[in-house]
Amino acid sequence: MEFGVGDGTENNTLILLSIGWRGAWVGGENLAFDPDVNPKRLFYKKEWVSHDNINELVRSGLFRHCCFRRRCFERRSGRQ
Repeated sequence: MEFGVGDGTENNTLILLSIGWRGAWVGGENLAFDPDVNPKRLFYKKEWVSHDNINELVRSGLFRHCCFRRRCFERRSGRQ
């Protein structure tokens, strides 16, 4: 998961995506490409990051895209 990805052309995890990794990006700018071309590999949330919303952004990225499923997380954490 990377925050503040700019337009998506010069960020840290771009090389990881190019070699097959999956991930989630969060940023307030439009990307230079369409992230919906391969939604199983890249989830992009267009939103400015702030102190007030950082925790919710992390949760939304992890639940939407990363290695574990929401139901599994909720069961382990006691959330319903």
